Amino acid sequence: MREYSNLMTNRDKDVFIPLVPSVLGAMLMSKVSRQKEGFRDDLIHMVEGDLINLPDENYYEQFKNSVVVANGFMEKWGVNYGHSSIKELDTLQMCIENKSRWFTEVLETVQPYKFMSYIEYSLRYNPPKDYYVPKELDAYPELKKSYISFCDDTFKSYEALNQLFLELFEKRYPELKQGERAIKAFENARNVLPLSTLANMGMQSNLRAFCSALSEMTAYEEINSEIFNTAEAMKEEAEKVSVGMVRHVDASAYQKSYVKAYYKREEILEPYKVYRTPVVSVQEELVGDLSTIERVGDLSLMTRFDELPNTFRGIGKHISILMSEGAHHQFIRHRAFDLHTKMPDVRYGILLPEEVVKSGNETITDKITDEIERVYKASCLVYESMCAQGLDALAPYAVINCNMRRVDFFGNVYGLAHFLTLRKEKHAQDEIRTVANRIHEAFKDVEDRFEGLKFDKNEE
Repeated sequence: MREYSNLMTNRDKDVFIPLVPSVLGAMLMSKVSRQKEGFRDDLIHMVEGDLINLPDENYYEQFKNSVVVANGFMEKWGVNYGHSSIKELDTLQMCIENKSRWFTEVLETVQPYKFMSYIEYSLRYNPPKDYYVPKELDAYPELKKSYISFCDDTFKSYEALNQLFLELFEKRYPELKQGERAIKAFENARNVLPLSTLANMGMQSNLRAFCSALSEMTAYEEINSEIFNTAEAMKEEAEKVSVGMVRHVDASAYQKSYVKAYYKREEILEPYKVYRTPVVSVQEELVGDLSTIERVGDLSLMTRFDELPNTFRGIGKHISILMSEGAHHQFIRHRAFDLHTKMPDVRYGILLPEEVVKSGNETITDKITDEIERVYKASCLVYESMCAQGLDALAPYAVINCNMRRVDFFGNVYGLAHFLTLRKEKHAQDEIRTVANRIHEAFKDVEDRFEGLKFDKNEE
């Protein structure tokens, strides 16, 4: 097997860095959401197909022999003197494969997430590949057996639901092409898949944020081996390209306490409820200093490619949302908001898909509802069994995609304009589009306050 050491930092690990021009790395990672092929295979196929021309040498290996590395200059200025600008200006792209959906969320919600960009294998367009089994369960044979049985069952349920949704959409949307109905079936059947489902993920970050993220993830050493071990693998690969600079990445005592505090379960007023629609609560009062909103130009001239002035970050309303895990996973990508996420918990209940709640075709939708509720009950049993053993940081693996999740945040006007423009589009997933529409309604008074302002910049 050819090593391709000029193309990637390793040939056989789940974490690697593509040694290619950044624009090619970006294209490589962006394709992951809609294709089954992994990053590494895609890159090799492009080279072997003569689609790209790259040098045969690994210039990172050559750089290690440079004087600035050999005499310790890089480490001296970047680490010993604490010259953080070097880390902030250094960027890296990283491919992470075969990790759980729970791992990808942890990485996407680390404290420095605003300085990092992510893209992930999408279950809206592709079927699941496999699921993760925590190594910690080896010490609990019966629990491990129950967990594996549950995960196997969710994948079988996914296949059964996929067929039921295809049958439903053939009756409900005869005008759609077969491929379009297949995508809608993928999108809806994934509701029963657990957060243990494996995914591939592309990431870009400046090195300072990356090192901070590693510090936070290594705080999982005693409570979640997947997160800790992957952080160690990420560190190992980053050291190959950011020579001497990947330092100060060990978890502090505070970070360990912060991570453990996250897994304390909250009181829930209506546990195990079955919802038919997401719950969006928006505070009526507009918060912030309106006097800073001045000299903003003609807002009516804005297109979807224009950003509101930064002063709009300072005004907004407090928002609380109960939405499914699937929608929540999309929502956390909106980094203009300061999100306060809650621990996944089966007691939040589940959300039935909009296509199931719609009237008509009850002979099919009733079967779908029964199947989703059956899988949810099984999820609750495994989740609670893990918590009973003190494995709270592993329990999220048993949470399914239609499980409700709570998020609280300050909906600043700047971030809202981007969110609504993107998530109200017809191509957006049904549920998050519903959430976007309800938030927009609650902010109509803010639109009226500023002449020419439109949160949804696609509106005519």
